[in-house]
Amino acid sequence: MARPARGDDDDPPRVYFGLDVTELLSQLRSLISDEIELIAIRSLQDQGARLAGAWTVEKLGDAHSDPRTEAILKISGSARVAVGVQPWSSILKVVNSAAVNNQDRTTHLTTDSELGLLQSGVHADIKGGIRPVRCFGVDDREDGRQWIWQEDMSRARGLPWFEGDYAQATLDAGRLNGAWPDRVARDAPWLNTNSGIARWNLKLYAGPLIDAAASHPRFASTFTPRIAGEAKGAATLIRAYEKVVADLPKCFSHGDCHSRNLFLPEGRRTETVAIDWAAVGTDSIGIDGGTVIGSSLAWYDGEVGAAINATDDALNNYLRGMREVGWEGDDLTATVGFYWPILNYGAFSLFIIPWITQGWILEEREFIESRFGHTIEDLPQKMLERWNLVRPMFDDARKLLRGYQSAK
Repeated sequence: MARPARGDDDDPPRVYFGLDVTELLSQLRSLISDEIELIAIRSLQDQGARLAGAWTVEKLGDAHSDPRTEAILKISGSARVAVGVQPWSSILKVVNSAAVNNQDRTTHLTTDSELGLLQSGVHADIKGGIRPVRCFGVDDREDGRQWIWQEDMSRARGLPWFEGDYAQATLDAGRLNGAWPDRVARDAPWLNTNSGIARWNLKLYAGPLIDAAASHPRFASTFTPRIAGEAKGAATLIRAYEKVVADLPKCFSHGDCHSRNLFLPEGRRTETVAIDWAAVGTDSIGIDGGTVIGSSLAWYDGEVGAAINATDDALNNYLRGMREVGWEGDDLTATVGFYWPILNYGAFSLFIIPWITQGWILEEREFIESRFGHTIEDLPQKMLERWNLVRPMFDDARKLLRGYQSAK
């Protein structure tokens, strides 16, 4: 069969996500028309669609936090349908499960979990809430990699979010967490367990790290004894929360429910769509909702204020969303789980300096500077300014934990 035309000028760089993609591009070009046409048919949801002209390749995103994700590409073109010619597109996620030899489902770095979810048909169970991005197919390649063809959400409205957006996202997170999907067996082998707890390494909050930062000549004027004391207090609070949150009731969870993974309702689409389901599984109630707020405490400055201001409405909407789908638990329990990711993400503003003194941040300088929008040199002062905004959330969390422990 004739091979489809392609746009060489739109090729991604030869090295992408640290991977030499020359061979990947060669494999893409070798696909016959029928294979690409099937993706176009599923993208347009039109069995009569037929390729019309060239298709192109475009890279999306920067380095992924999951080392198994080797590339994320957008494949697009045009197809003839009954009403004329329409554009089509699909996201191709290239996964190499052998890149990490850790298949422990207590971690959040799994890829067969995402595949299990996408192939389960669970999106059909979502009646308002968060649904998985549609999966058009999975190709098991001869080199052991998997090509996951997905619905293209790259043109959907993304950031920035406003306060009402956080409230909408947590409402839908509550609808997801409040009822177990009919199509997912509770013992499905691809489900993770407690990924929302396991993702956080509490050794990063160790006392010696704080002491080293306080005595470091570079940071003596910024990481003062008062700040060091607040860091130790925050670390103690997080450890206390971990013991409680681990025993909270469990729910079906996305596991990484932050703004860059969520596409809010727009146009005719009434549900929120989520990508990146590598951490999907059973997790403590509240964590997905709290991640919506907490994750924005550890990105750009502009996100922090909106997320903090939205917290009360977001929490109320999360609880409302769960009740809408039949959840009958108590609000206090879910609120404790809600604050767990807020504390961990919020702690970034205190612990950036200890992590810099250990050299950890310097190893990922480009990523960190891109994430926070500041140079490594400016980051310590900027993050301590952020701590002034985040500190009241820790005060609220202390009162909440005392109330929960008294009630129990």
